[in-house]
Amino acid sequence: MTKILIVDDDEAIRRLVRLNLEDLYEIIDTGKPEEALGLALEYKPDAILLDLRMPGYSGFELCRTFTSFSSTQLIPVFVVGGEGGARTKDFCRDLGAIAYFEKPVDFAALRDS
Repeated sequence: MTKILIVDDDEAIRRLVRLNLEDLYEIIDTGKPEEALGLALEYKPDAILLDLRMPGYSGFELCRTFTSFSSTQLIPVFVVGGEGGARTKDFCRDLGAIAYFEKPVDFAALRDS
């Protein structure tokens, strides 16, 4: 089964994503961004869903880490953020994110990605 790593400090968001995607994917999640790289290395997910605004470690930094680190750079990163606007989306793409989804998430569009 395809594995997805969800990195979001909001437990309600992680639960919502799990409920909407667990029928198709094996879900690994964490609310602690400092654990994300270790989980990615351990579980080797097929994709990463990443929040931008988290305490202590921003999603921007994690996105840059995932897309530049040799062991994770081939894992597609999908940013799920509360910020709209082309500037934020373009910045995330420049960091290597495959796509940007605004909260509340359109799960049909996310599944199609």
